[in-house]
Amino acid sequence: MRIDDELPGDLRDDDALSVCFDSKPLDRDMVLLGAPRLKLRFASDKPAALLAVRLCAVAPDGSSERITWRPINLTHRQSHAEPGPLIPGQRADLDILFNDIGLHVPGRSPLAAADLHHLLADAVA
Repeated sequence: MRIDDELPGDLRDDDALSVCFDSKPLDRDMVLLGAPRLKLRFASDKPAALLAVRLCAVAPDGSSERITWRPINLTHRQSHAEPGPLIPGQRADLDILFNDIGLHVPGRSPLAAADLHHLLADAVA
């Protein structure tokens, strides 16, 4: 089995359809080891919503490689045992803990966080 058959290819096309937040290019190589964490503040216009967040490394040629990702039902933002509706227009904080990873990211590559909500638009929360 070849690992390149298991991993996604260049995600530039997905990035073009997503809301992306890119870091500045790294000034040196970086080793990522452990569980990356993303903290964000959001508001929804609906009482139920889904979010899918990718963490990617962007190469100097613009190609985008997924490092890890996490889908989240936002009604479960405080508890999976007792999910609760979002209050439309009200801001809420979210702390996303991704799976553990180990990866070498070359210098000059920005890191990007992307929301893949377009892939989940028809899902029911």
